[in-house]
Amino acid sequence: MAASVILVEHEREGKAVMELIPAERRPTMSVTTSDQAAEMLAKYLDLGIGGLTLSNLPQRTPESIGLGGELIKLLGGARAAA
Repeated sequence: MAASVILVEHEREGKAVMELIPAERRPTMSVTTSDQAAEMLAKYLDLGIGGLTLSNLPQRTPESIGLGGELIKLLGGARAAA
C-alpha cells in the first residue's frame, strides 16, 4: 500500500505544490505539513503496520528534506507513546 505525501512547511503552500503534480496523480497524493502527515500516518502504525518507507524524491532542497526529518521525529514520538 502506498500513501504518497509531499511535505510543505506551511499549509498555504499546498495548493501551489499540488498544481505541479499531473492531474491524474492528484487523487492519490497529499500535500501536508509534517504535523498533518504524522497524524495521518500514525493511524497506520496504530493499526499494526510495522513501519513506513519514506522517499525523498519530491523533497529537493535541504529545507524540504529537513521536513522529512521532522516527520520521522514526530512518528517516533507517536510510536513511543503508544
